[in-house]
Amino acid sequence: IDKIWRHGLIEIPTVFLYQLTSLKLLYIWWKNKKIITIKKYYIENWKLYFLITILIVVAGIIEGIKWQK
Repeated sequence: IDKIWRHGLIEIPTVFLYQLTSLKLLYIWWKNKKIITIKKYYIENWKLYFLITILIVVAGIIEGIKWQK
């Protein structure tokens, strides 16, 4: 546990944030049922998805560094 708790502090909230944004997209698509809705949602929230990707990569790097020691 000592080796993974630091990366878990970043990864677990990030996973929940990604789930929240994906569920919001599903809800919006369910109401409209158009592909353009998905494209518009991604364009409006690209910064958030980029941040999520960066945080997951950072968490992976932290995990990799800890397992090498």
